[in-house]
Amino acid sequence: MIWILGCGSLATARSSTLSAISNPASPHNPDYLEYRQGRLTKAQLMDRLPHIAMIGDSLSRDFYVSSFVSMVWRSKMNHGRDWFLDTDASANSVYSLYERLAQETPLVACEYSSVGGKVDSGGGGNGILRSWFPLNLSQQTDLILKENRFPDLVLLWIGHNNLDWVLSVGPRRQENVETGLQNMAANFRKDYTQQLGRLVDRAGDQKQRRAIIVFGLVDLKSFFEARDAAEQLRKENPKLYPYFYVDYQLYESMKPEYRGNMDS
Repeated sequence: MIWILGCGSLATARSSTLSAISNPASPHNPDYLEYRQGRLTKAQLMDRLPHIAMIGDSLSRDFYVSSFVSMVWRSKMNHGRDWFLDTDASANSVYSLYERLAQETPLVACEYSSVGGKVDSGGGGNGILRSWFPLNLSQQTDLILKENRFPDLVLLWIGHNNLDWVLSVGPRRQENVETGLQNMAANFRKDYTQQLGRLVDRAGDQKQRRAIIVFGLVDLKSFFEARDAAEQLRKENPKLYPYFYVDYQLYESMKPEYRGNMDS
C-alpha cells in the first residue's frame, strides 16, 4: 500500500504490499524480482503498480464542521480515514475504496482532494502559502499532471462549493438573482470542461489505457431532508449537534430561505 497527498514523494511500501507481489502467482512478481535483485528502486517498483487518484473537496475527506482548531487540522493535516482512502483494517473503520481494490491487486492511492476546493478556471495560485488555502480543481489537476506517472484511474468528485451562490450573487437583489445563477452555471460548465479536458489529453498520451470517472454532485434533496431531520432532533435535545448552525455561517446558501437555488 502507498498513499500520499500527491505522489511526488512516495511513502514507504508496507510489507503486505511487498509480500503480495513476492508471490510467484502475482502478475507483479517479475517486477518484485527485479527489485530484489537491485535493478529497480522501491520508487520504480511502486511506479509499476496500478495508480488511482482522487480529485475532490471535503466530501472525499474525513471532514465535518466542528471547532476551529479541529477543522483546520482535518482540512490540512488529516488524510485517510475516509470513503476513498482508509487503511485501517479494523472492523469498525471505513471499508474504503482503496481497501476494496487492494483485495484485487496491490496499488498506489493518491489523494488530492482539498477541503473547500472549487471548480475554477486556473491561474492565480496562492504562492508559498498555497498549502494553507483550498486547492481548487485546476490546482489539483496541476499536481497530477506534474507527476511522471499518470494514474490508471482518476476519480473526479468536486463542485459542491460552487453551489454556494450567495457568495457571488446578491440574494437581496432579486432582479439580479436569475441572471447571476445563469452566469454561475455557464462558468461552471466552461471551467469543468477545461480542467477535465487537460486530464483527458494527458490520458490520451499514455501507452496503456487510462480511465477517468466523473461523479455527479451530491443529492441535495436527500441532504436537506437529512439536515431537517437532524434539526428536529436538536430541537428536542439541544445537546445534539452543537455545531449545527455554524454551517450557515460558513455556507450561507444552506439557509432555508436560500437553499432552493442550490439545486434549481
